[in-house]
Amino acid sequence: MRRAANVIVLEAAEGRGETFSYAEFLRAGLPVGLVTMAIAGVFLAVLG
Repeated sequence: MRRAANVIVLEAAEGRGETFSYAEFLRAGLPVGLVTMAIAGVFLAVLG
């Protein structure tokens, strides 16, 4: 079964007793996702 790297990291952290709420996950993941999409958009605009 294939899983996203972020899910694997969260599962490993939970195995060590750490817990994360959805809000905590979103606080880190949303900005990273938005920056990634912005970079991809610029890249496609330049090459397109």
